[in-house]
Amino acid sequence: MSDVRAWGLVIVIAFGVIFTPDIVNPNDWELNTTNLTDGLSIYENEDYVYPPWSLVLLWPYSLMTAEGARMMAVVVIAWMSYLRGWNLGRFLSIVANPLFIYTLLFSNLDLLVITFPILLWEVSQKSKRWSWVGMGIALAIMMIKPQGTWLVILYLLWQDRTNWKTLLRAIAVCAVIILPAALIGSPPLLLQWLDNILHPSLQNQKFWGMNNVSMSGQFGMLVALPAVALVMGGFYLLMRRLNKPWKRDQSYALLLSSSMLISPYTSTQSVIAALAFVPSWSITFVHYILTILTGVLQTFIPITSFWIILYILSALWMSSSRSDLGVSGAKEGES
Repeated sequence: MSDVRAWGLVIVIAFGVIFTPDIVNPNDWELNTTNLTDGLSIYENEDYVYPPWSLVLLWPYSLMTAEGARMMAVVVIAWMSYLRGWNLGRFLSIVANPLFIYTLLFSNLDLLVITFPILLWEVSQKSKRWSWVGMGIALAIMMIKPQGTWLVILYLLWQDRTNWKTLLRAIAVCAVIILPAALIGSPPLLLQWLDNILHPSLQNQKFWGMNNVSMSGQFGMLVALPAVALVMGGFYLLMRRLNKPWKRDQSYALLLSSSMLISPYTSTQSVIAALAFVPSWSITFVHYILTILTGVLQTFIPITSFWIILYILSALWMSSSRSDLGVSGAKEGES
């Protein structure tokens, strides 16, 4: 992605997605930002289920508009391709993936609050003096969607455990950003947020029933937790047993998708945030086959988590044959 012509095509695509139609009304951008101006009364709207710190962290997303959010999704993928030294074809294989296109149709923010902060964490690590600031901001952004990022957060902290002073500073920065918003209000906004989640509105019950990749949401935590651990953990052990290459990007994809499957609710739009770390045209081709199959069989909603596992494991399996998979410019290592 160092060629000027490649970046010219990125710009064309970024502006082109402005004209992507919305398939839902209201779209995700409208659902996520409409009530930000309500301030401390935001959770009086029972439909709002983003955490209190979204009052601060979602303002840039709000100012982007829905069209800008779609453009920035493309920019995030381009930035990741640049950081990893991927060629233009690798970038195009992501933006052509059916799940990326599906996400654009919702004007969704998940690439901005899941994929982007992971990249920000990596880039911040290279700063000798101020790494903890960027890492702390990255942690705070990941906390906007904790249902998708909690395992990756634990993984990142564990990977940098020897640099504990920097980690403590980063955690402090994150706390400064999220705790004030969580604790203000009467009752505290954190409790109001949890109440909206634990007692979902009729609209959210409908949305979560139609668009939820969570295995625990479908079968309960007692089934989901051991099932995800067995399938994902077993797959990882199989890859190691077969001496298949396994690097940090694969760990990101595995942990993000596992978080989404275990947490009570995660929308289908979130899945591309995991798949973006393991792209190729062969993977995109397989994902189109799976997408067509779900339409023909009409089984995606009844067994969403099953199909998502197929999307993820197929991507992880095929990515293991690539020699360019890894982290360029950041600390690289096995999980």
